[in-house]
Amino acid sequence: MYPLLFDAAPTYFVMCVMTGIFVLTVGAETAARAGFHRGQALLVLTGMIIIVIAGAKGQYLLELRLFPGDDYVPQHMRGLFHGFRIPGGIALLGLAFPALCAWAGMDWKSFGDCVIWVVAGGLIILRLGCFLNGCCFGGVTDVSWAVQFPPGSWPYWYHRTHDLLSHPASASLPIHPTQLYWATAALALTLISRRTGRFPGDRLFAFFATFFLTTLPIEFLRARPLSLNLMGLTILSATWAGLWLGQRMSSSICAPPANHCTRTK
Repeated sequence: MYPLLFDAAPTYFVMCVMTGIFVLTVGAETAARAGFHRGQALLVLTGMIIIVIAGAKGQYLLELRLFPGDDYVPQHMRGLFHGFRIPGGIALLGLAFPALCAWAGMDWKSFGDCVIWVVAGGLIILRLGCFLNGCCFGGVTDVSWAVQFPPGSWPYWYHRTHDLLSHPASASLPIHPTQLYWATAALALTLISRRTGRFPGDRLFAFFATFFLTTLPIEFLRARPLSLNLMGLTILSATWAGLWLGQRMSSSICAPPANHCTRTK
């Protein structure tokens, strides 16, 4: 059920590749302009991508063990690109990022402040890929901006298999475009991550706090909210929001805002 681009490559795979290319090219250029070594930046950015993929897959595998009923897709229909949870990837990135930067010999706060907006921009592309693929779809609604998916899509298949849709039908029932909600949140996250920080690491902390805080409420609009997402996002939202606010409160109020997207000597 993966739509194909030019009848050849799965659209979701193409959008994932585009996300990786965007993060690597734009991230490396942004870091180089800020004074970071391009080779080191590419090394860390590549590591970030690997970490996000591993975390996204890891959350799905944990979900299968703890809440096997949350995945509505039968085993025989789960393709190669099935089973990635973005919150798990971002959560693992937040945990591993300082160690990754230390391994590459870079200051994690200054480098994070510099390139984290690129990660947020990559999330926009990734969420648009989800929309084109039809995965991560929302519940049935009558709001004016609801969307319908064609036959062969995941929403259409879900509505048919759950007796929500009569046959034949030209499209699925109107549903919340949750993928576009998350893409819009990622756009706001990109803008937040580009602002001037109050202290080293401000934009980095703001990214993680805002990501989890905006992802959680949209999860409730999913056709079938994921139990592990709801639990994890609640904990991570409170944790990162607390860390961010704590850092801001402890920073000097009198000190003028500064651009920390520079290499620490």
